[in-house]
Amino acid sequence: MEARIDPKTTALLVVDPQVDMLEPEGALWDLVGGEVQRLEVVSRLAALKAAAESAGLVVMYATIGIDEPSYAGLEPVNGLQALMAQRRVALPGKGGACASRLAPTASTVMLRPRTGPSPSTSDLREQIECRGIRTLIVTGMIANLCVESHVREVSDWGYRTLVVGDAIGTTDPETHAATLGNMGLLATEVVQCGEMLDALEGLAATA
Repeated sequence: MEARIDPKTTALLVVDPQVDMLEPEGALWDLVGGEVQRLEVVSRLAALKAAAESAGLVVMYATIGIDEPSYAGLEPVNGLQALMAQRRVALPGKGGACASRLAPTASTVMLRPRTGPSPSTSDLREQIECRGIRTLIVTGMIANLCVESHVREVSDWGYRTLVVGDAIGTTDPETHAATLGNMGLLATEVVQCGEMLDALEGLAATA
């Protein structure tokens, strides 16, 4: 890993660590569950979260949240919206709750829930600006949708992004590989979970 991590200006961003994306009862499990299991996404996210907290990094959760009245009034304009409405993805307190192994702690920054892939409907930009964050370690779900949208916009805002390539999940290995190809151009660097854990654990040891 080439990038150097300053714990004062770096945050871990976990995109959509929610039941509907990460647990067998989730609304999207039939689409993404195979890759979540193959890559051991939940275990890797839990390890990264623990290591980031030990190293003194801010941990932020970016989530989707759409309630039943909003779905009832939604007129989908694309396939993703139609799928989400059909399956009622990310209902608060249900599939929109955080996965059990990734429950937020008192220090976890819970961003304002989004209604789609883009961070533009959340308060991500305000939260990183007020904390002096310049680099985001990006992980989570779904790689070619919400994760890629966050990396694109954060980069456009002028921030560095370190994507943990084996801690982002999608529908199949081919889509995952194609997304990593995009990330190679969009992100500051694409790294592996083991590399990032080593770096964070090194920071914790010297804190």
